[in-house]
Amino acid sequence: MQQAFVQMNNPDYQPPALRERQLDQADHLQLFMHLQPGQFDGRPETLTVITWLREMKRHFRALGTPVEFWAVFAVTHLTGSAIRWWEIVERMQDVMGLT
Repeated sequence: MQQAFVQMNNPDYQPPALRERQLDQADHLQLFMHLQPGQFDGRPETLTVITWLREMKRHFRALGTPVEFWAVFAVTHLTGSAIRWWEIVERMQDVMGLT
C-alpha cells in the first residue's frame, strides 16, 4: 500500500496500463503486419468491401489492438482508388476542423 502511494506521488509515475498503451502502437503494428492482411483497392463490389473489413476486424481483435489504432493501421493496406478516397476524407476533415 505504501509503495502505491509513493508511486502515485512521483510526477513521472504512470499506471501500467498507460505505460503499455504508449509503447504498444509500434508493437501492435508489427504484429498486424506479420499477419499479412489483405489490401483493398477500392473496388465497389459490396462483398469485397465487407470481406476486407471483416478480415481487418478479425486481425485487430485477435491481436487486442486498441480501437484508436484500427484506422491508422487499416489505411496502410489501401491501394488504388481506396487510398485516393482516404486522402479526400482526410482533407475534408482538415477543412471541417478549420470552420
